[in-house]
Amino acid sequence: MSDFFDDIASGVKRIKNSVSDTVSDGVNSAQKTVSRGYDVAQKQVSEGISTAQKNVDASVGAAKKKVQEISKEVSKNIDVGKKKLETAQKQIESTAQQAANAVTEQTLKSALAFFSAAKQGSEAAKNVGIWLWEVIKGDFHEDPTVGQIATGMVISMIPIVDQICDVRDFFACSIQVREKPDDNLPKIMMVITIIGVVPTIGSFAKGMLKIILSILRRTFKNVPANFHRLPAFEKRIDETLEKALKQVKVFLNRADVQKYLQFKKIGDPYKFVAGKIEILISEASKNSSYVIKQAKYLLGIFDKLIGYVKRFGGNNKLVQEALEEQKKLKDFINNKLPKLLQDNEILTAAIKMLRKVQRRLEIESDMAFRATVNKKNLDKIWFPYLDELEQMKKKTPKWADRNKTPLPYKAHSRAEPPTSQAHFLNEGYPDIGDGFTTFARNAARATEFKEGEVLYRIISPGSADNSVCWMRKEEFAKLSNKDDWRRNFAVWGSWNSNGEYVTYTVPKGGLKGWEGKTGSQVMDTAGRKPDGISQLDWDKKMNEAKEFSLDGGAIQIVLDPKMLQVSNLGTRKPTGWGYGDDDLGHVVDLVGVPVLKNSVYVK
Repeated sequence: MSDFFDDIASGVKRIKNSVSDTVSDGVNSAQKTVSRGYDVAQKQVSEGISTAQKNVDASVGAAKKKVQEISKEVSKNIDVGKKKLETAQKQIESTAQQAANAVTEQTLKSALAFFSAAKQGSEAAKNVGIWLWEVIKGDFHEDPTVGQIATGMVISMIPIVDQICDVRDFFACSIQVREKPDDNLPKIMMVITIIGVVPTIGSFAKGMLKIILSILRRTFKNVPANFHRLPAFEKRIDETLEKALKQVKVFLNRADVQKYLQFKKIGDPYKFVAGKIEILISEASKNSSYVIKQAKYLLGIFDKLIGYVKRFGGNNKLVQEALEEQKKLKDFINNKLPKLLQDNEILTAAIKMLRKVQRRLEIESDMAFRATVNKKNLDKIWFPYLDELEQMKKKTPKWADRNKTPLPYKAHSRAEPPTSQAHFLNEGYPDIGDGFTTFARNAARATEFKEGEVLYRIISPGSADNSVCWMRKEEFAKLSNKDDWRRNFAVWGSWNSNGEYVTYTVPKGGLKGWEGKTGSQVMDTAGRKPDGISQLDWDKKMNEAKEFSLDGGAIQIVLDPKMLQVSNLGTRKPTGWGYGDDDLGHVVDLVGVPVLKNSVYVK
């Protein structure tokens, strides 16, 4: 049995060795085959790479050759193109120069004739270059007429006129600044001139503003040094604006200007220009660099015009004068103006002046709108005195009393100030006449309101903003409704249908007026005899009216309207109390009524 197993074991061993030898031989054979295949593959790859490299090199060489050929062709074409371009540029420059000369030759005399004819026998009559220089200096027509500005600035019928107008104003201001180095007012006028000729606001707005600024410059040309620091300065601005507006209206009524407005669809020129001024103020208020930028723009135009002077002036000595002034102006704009604008007073005052111009135009816009409103529409807001009396007899409103005695604040009986205050009439305080009788007895006190203080006035759509009755802000704040106002300020329904209020900011120098408790009002003193009623019937009505009264007692202010500056009036705002008075049965139909529109009385 043992031998049997030994034989099996021996057989297994032989098989194992045989398999092992077979596997080993197979592996060795496979390794040799793989090795031979790798060598063949490697040789094939190497040959492929070599062939590919040769093909690439050949392609690159061909490409380089092609590039060189193209480069030579391009260079050749570029040289030809350059020559053609240079020739074309010379032709363009030549044509442009010829055109410029032709335009100047043909139009410069026409443009200069806009200002004035050259004097017979003068250098200007012989030499258009000298004529131009003398116009720039202001030797002809120191101030263009409204008609000239309309034609030249808005319609721009004559080439170059607009540029000459801008430059001569600018140049004139710079001369004044140079001659009066210690006076800031010429500097202020120069800054406002620079801002006012910004081309981006459009030719119409610039033209209309130019009329106003031209008249302002004329007004302040020969005033005392630093006049802008005096209280009279702001009042003088307002007075000048009233004169300027008369010229603006002449300007706007021109047929050519009317056609222009229709073409541009500018329905309200006052509001339109006021909006453009707001843009200028906004930009100028940011920093002085805006003013400097606009000054350099004007300097560019000045340089162009001096180029004409030089071209046509020949050897005339005035050409050298123009060139010297050109150097001075360049130095001023580039070196002195930035330092000058570091003085906040200058830019602040210029902006304040522009703000007054803007505000006056806004008010004029409202006034122009009112002028188109049918008078019957305005009549709807008034409540007749006798109608109010009849309503009082039917039902006394909450804010009034019937047969009340004694009156709490009996009214002053004389159209003159209390005896203790009479001397103030000789110290600049206004004589308000019958206004004294609206105060309680001996209550009126001469009062000077300080710069910057804001006064309030309650009005109706038909009332004038610049009238007599006002109050301080704190008194206005106490009013809860129209009943408080009517009772405490003693205001009859037939006097004022209310609904709106306006403010007034006291200007530099203050404002003199009268202040004190409001006197009680009895209705028989509130109205005037209308036409169509007999004296007998009127006397009967007045006897009935004596039964009704208003308390008064609030602190009122009475001013002389002539002392108010229109441009310091604020925009109208609603009281929030509504219009008319329900207690009187007075309901206002607002259709066609100009609500929240300023209304001023100007002589």
